[in-house]
Amino acid sequence: MNKLSILAATAAALLINGFAPTPPASAETGAVLYATGGGKLAAIDLTGLHVRNAPRHVEMVAHVRDLTDAGRFTFYMSDPSFEGVFGLNVEVRQRGDGTVVTHFREWGDGWSAARACPDATVRWAEGRDLIRLGFPQGCFHGGLQDQWRFTVHSRLHYGSNDRTERDHTHQHLVLQRG
Repeated sequence: MNKLSILAATAAALLINGFAPTPPASAETGAVLYATGGGKLAAIDLTGLHVRNAPRHVEMVAHVRDLTDAGRFTFYMSDPSFEGVFGLNVEVRQRGDGTVVTHFREWGDGWSAARACPDATVRWAEGRDLIRLGFPQGCFHGGLQDQWRFTVHSRLHYGSNDRTERDHTHQHLVLQRG
């Protein structure tokens, strides 16, 4: 085969398969939809959760009915047992200056500790009504599990009486780690 034929075959393969690399097949993904409305404030009304649980990385996307710059959203990743004996929760909120802040907290039976996760990324997208959180599996220092349970909750403090609204979801996802 001459160089021109090889170049043409490579170009054809790129056009057929696309230019973007395909995601690893070993990642397990899942989604859950939540009931909306019911008197909950739209800014924190969770409508769904999508999770991609790859061998080395987790991505969680919370969908919110009418996301604004208000509210706190807590993503949970725990062992799959009914009791949830150990895990990691990540609180995400947006400051008044627009900076998005994350606080990682690892917890177990009777203890909890703040954890640093410098490689975490978060995207607060008001126009798309979603919060996308990504972090390495290694941010959980207790050791990698073969299976995790995922959920998300939200809350908002507002008003002169310091009222608090919450959206506690009761459905969760259980996914294998890629």
